Amino acid sequence: KREGYLDDLVPTLNGSLKGDAVAQMASATTIVGVLYGSGVVLCADSQATLANYDRLRVPFRKLVPVSRTAAIGFAGAAGFALRIGRVLQVAVEAESLVAREDLTPEHVSLLGEQVLSGLFSLMLQSGGKIVVQILLGAYDAETDKGVLYSIDPAYTRINHEDVGYHSIGSGSQHAMSAIEHIGGSARTADDALDRGIQALL
Repeated sequence: KREGYLDDLVPTLNGSLKGDAVAQMASATTIVGVLYGSGVVLCADSQATLANYDRLRVPFRKLVPVSRTAAIGFAGAAGFALRIGRVLQVAVEAESLVAREDLTPEHVSLLGEQVLSGLFSLMLQSGGKIVVQILLGAYDAETDKGVLYSIDPAYTRINHEDVGYHSIGSGSQHAMSAIEHIGGSARTADDALDRGIQALL
């Protein structure tokens, strides 16, 4: 593993943040992850609202596969989130080639944390207007279970295995309440999908 190689993949952004940068921020996002017996289901809304243009909503995919057994959903600044997704895909593939095996979910989550940490100074510079959160869902072949991590730019990485579900984004509070009302953890993939969809409504 080469020290600091992710920094070479993420371009440095200097100077003050102006119109175009701030306009990449998406709002009203809800990403939901629900664990079940041997897997995890990720659900997301599929539109982006550009900052300062509340009536301008465009179709937008917020779930991105990063390996054969892991995917992320992201909330926050849409343009930066897409770039983070691409960088994480490259990082996971590179690490897998070096290791000659699929990475564990924990390894993938650590790479996600490292990629996001590069945005911390930019987040401070923007006054909190440019923020990206990640919800990582993955299958752990060693334990035959699903794994769910949330990651934010402030170096916070949380495993939600004990609770069995989690949500990020501006609609997360409603989503979490909806899942709790339905019954929380799920037994099957269909149960998990039902909880995820209901949380988005």
